Amino acid sequence: MEKGRPTTNIRNCQVHAGSAYFVRVTFSDAQSMPRHSHEGVASIGVCLRGIVRESVGRHGTLNKACLSFIPEGVPHANYFEAGTSLFVAVIDLPYISALRKSNPTLNSPFTATGAQVRQFATEVESEFLSADDLSDPSLEILLMELLDDFKGGLPERFGRPKWLQAVSDQLRSSFAEPLRVDRLAKAAGVHPSHLMRAFRETHGCTLGDFVRHQRVENAKHLLSRTETPLGDVAAECGFCDQSHFNRAFKRLSGESPRTFRRENASQPSIAKM
Repeated sequence: MEKGRPTTNIRNCQVHAGSAYFVRVTFSDAQSMPRHSHEGVASIGVCLRGIVRESVGRHGTLNKACLSFIPEGVPHANYFEAGTSLFVAVIDLPYISALRKSNPTLNSPFTATGAQVRQFATEVESEFLSADDLSDPSLEILLMELLDDFKGGLPERFGRPKWLQAVSDQLRSSFAEPLRVDRLAKAAGVHPSHLMRAFRETHGCTLGDFVRHQRVENAKHLLSRTETPLGDVAAECGFCDQSHFNRAFKRLSGESPRTFRRENASQPSIAKM
């Protein structure tokens, strides 16, 4: 097998008012997918093992038995750690459009975890191993049951209570500000220890790691779209100084800010006003 190239296993299934196919992908080596979108199809990804780092206008980390839903046309980027394995269900627009009439949750990206997601991952994997004449209709049923569970909003059993969603949104909008767990917990109406535990279980990372990734992702945007000096990028994204910015950026992206800018700068570049 070519180094760094993922192995794939594909099964097709038909669903009412549209079609879908499941793909199992395993990454022998770490691999990045730059920002992209899928036109005409939505996708559901479930991480079986390893870690997927995902940016969809926000940063999220998927660990084992975590699910991510990406609607059609939504830009996103992914990084897959070595050894990561996941299922992806690619769903045609007619089927998703029909579901949205009674299920507005499917209009926006979301992540989820919990017993239902673990059960879905286990049963899909079992159908891939079976690979008989019952596998395709069984996959159809599993997909329809999963999407039907999202009707009326994302239930708490999927690991995303409303207060936790509010905390996540707050961190995305205020990533450049100092992290104050006590204030976040007070606003959410929960104890700080409960907040930190629930956040880690849902996002697969600590509050601090989540904010660091937010800062780096926003720094990438500035580095690739503007000529803002590195020191100003660091300050604007919440890093205490440029040295701290350089270390954090290289640790999370594998290269320095200067190298990233050189390789990703837009043409023509936009000067900061």
